[in-house]
Amino acid sequence: MRAVAACILLIILVWAAYTDRRKHIIPNCVSAAALLSGLYLHMINGTWLTGLIGLAAAAGITMIPYGLGKLGAGDVKLFLSLGFVMGPAVLILMFTTLVVLAVGLVFAWILKGKDKSFYIPLAPFILAGYLILGGVVFVSKLVS
Repeated sequence: MRAVAACILLIILVWAAYTDRRKHIIPNCVSAAALLSGLYLHMINGTWLTGLIGLAAAAGITMIPYGLGKLGAGDVKLFLSLGFVMGPAVLILMFTTLVVLAVGLVFAWILKGKDKSFYIPLAPFILAGYLILGGVVFVSKLVS
């Protein structure tokens, strides 16, 4: 069941990254799809509390940048739905995304100069963080 959930999240994140990169928006239906998959997963496994803890963790972290105007509403909704699906593990995803984003910003500043006016879609970095985490988990299972 975990493999199915991981594949569904991958598809949703690819969809989010594509629309965020092309249209600079993450449609509500993308976040709703993640949320619905989380509802289904928690209904089957009976892990509602884990989902709610992840949702609360994602909300606590994303509300500050959103309030400061540094994070879009689509990004917040995507992180909230991912928090519900992944539970507290969403914190690891958020940290990995932050590291990947920092590396991406360094390259963007090198290529475009230190002009702060350019737009950087967050969803592709969330996808990259998810893929990195999946690779780390996969390799750790192979090693152990």
